[in-house]
Amino acid sequence: MYLFQLNEYVSQGDIFDDVPIACVRNESPTKAEVTDIKRVRMILLSHDCEYDKPSAHSVIVA
Repeated sequence: MYLFQLNEYVSQGDIFDDVPIACVRNESPTKAEVTDIKRVRMILLSHDCEYDKPSAHSVIVA
């Protein structure tokens, strides 16, 4: 298990536990339904320089 130290910055490669994700079923382009909420472990894949700007709205995780 990864134990992070509390600091004010997040870096590429950091691992986060217990992240909620929504499982969605798309029956048509206009209708989506949340079928479940799961809690998973994720690693941050985005480079630090990609998400440290005010215009960044998302990051890539796996």
